[in-house]
Amino acid sequence: MGAIKMLMLLEVFININTKLKRAIMAVTVYEGVAYPRRNGIASALRNGVARAKDNGVSAPRSVSPINILFPSNAVFDLDATIANSYTSGQVWKNIVPTPADGAAQSAYDFNRGAGNSSSTDDPTFVGGVGSPSAYWLLDGGDFFRLAGAVANTPLLNNSPQKQDHTLIMTVNFNTGASQDIGLFSTCDTSNASNRGISYYGGYNFLFLRQRTASGLVSTQSGAIGNSNIPAIVIITYNSATNQHIRWVNTATGTTFAAGWNATAETHVGVLPTIGARGSAVAMPNGSRIYGCAMLNKAINNADAANIISFYNARHRRVYA
Repeated sequence: MGAIKMLMLLEVFININTKLKRAIMAVTVYEGVAYPRRNGIASALRNGVARAKDNGVSAPRSVSPINILFPSNAVFDLDATIANSYTSGQVWKNIVPTPADGAAQSAYDFNRGAGNSSSTDDPTFVGGVGSPSAYWLLDGGDFFRLAGAVANTPLLNNSPQKQDHTLIMTVNFNTGASQDIGLFSTCDTSNASNRGISYYGGYNFLFLRQRTASGLVSTQSGAIGNSNIPAIVIITYNSATNQHIRWVNTATGTTFAAGWNATAETHVGVLPTIGARGSAVAMPNGSRIYGCAMLNKAINNADAANIISFYNARHRRVYA
């Protein structure tokens, strides 16, 4: 009888242990929270970011800054959907705690509009604080401008001509034919003494503009499409090849022969600006900005795929 009881107890223990293992394996723990797996298929965690691998089931939302993907290369990360980036007031805050270029975290805070007081050039915050559907609404004359002094931002202070960098923007272009879309710039549009770079769009194209002490250089990419829908725009510059690669709602990059033609030089003039090309060309009325981030490295398709998955989860929408 003793042996039979022991076998029965052992069988009970095995059954309990098996059920416990199944219960543990039925969840994915991400950022301290347990999320149930669906259809018995796990969401994979890649580079610390949950990626949807289970029959299209959404990955858990990440509110971590982009340095979770690029711990040694993230410079700034601003996002309308993250409460640590914006709750109220005039400043859109950088959530990268230690920018890779050595600047202070707050050195990459941006003001709504040209200054730290309310004005007609301030983008309007729409949605709940911390909501994945929150965004900035622009009226055709709105933009964000760096809140700190240029001298406090080592990457942007150098234009960033001839430096590896990657710009990431999540936006909704509200545009028509031949209408410019100011994305990001470190220079003005008309004054020859204002040196720096601009990334901007026209109808179905992406443009790069560089103003140097010796003149103005403009180049353009092939067609990009994706107006009037949420879009993730990633632009990377590789100093070794002096080439750009861009991704717009795709994880497959397109290389185009648009390099910077000047040696690195300190930018002078207008402060770095999000949502406008210098002080003249802003994003069209009705456009939206969800987020903007920058790295001090050139990236490839695998990096772009991780970035897209990161923003898919953060914003609860599928960019690509």
